[in-house]
Amino acid sequence: MAEEPDQVPTAAELLDFMRVVAGLNRSLLAVGEEIAAAADLSHARSVCLQEIADEPRTVASIAARLDTARQSVQRVADLLVAGGMARYAENPRHRRAKLLTVTPAGRAALDRMSEAHHRWVLAAADNLATADVGDLSGRLRAVQEAVSGTRPAARS
Repeated sequence: MAEEPDQVPTAAELLDFMRVVAGLNRSLLAVGEEIAAAADLSHARSVCLQEIADEPRTVASIAARLDTARQSVQRVADLLVAGGMARYAENPRHRRAKLLTVTPAGRAALDRMSEAHHRWVLAAADNLATADVGDLSGRLRAVQEAVSGTRPAARS
């Protein structure tokens, strides 16, 4: 049996890596919740609002961009409209698919979240002074590409 190169992780190393990345993901989601809370929003509402920050979009296009179910985005969009953060507008390209647009209250919420995010990034960057984040990002991209190219075998 040929010896494996040092760069190839063992199954145990890959599992440990996956646990660390999952923990990082949970931490980042918690930060996202806290940033959304700065604007009295849930994380889901803040994500949907951010999707229309630069231009109005249909619910279907938001769902496609987020790779999630249209019905889930529809519920969140309706909550944003009910809360005065967004409104539905006529879509010149499609009679039935309305555009979700930001209201002034939604814009103010986006501004509060942006300020909270900026403060958090500055604090987190101070804590990462010794880490080579640029190199780490490149390595994580490589792992993501490798994992995306490998899918579990279908059950028979």
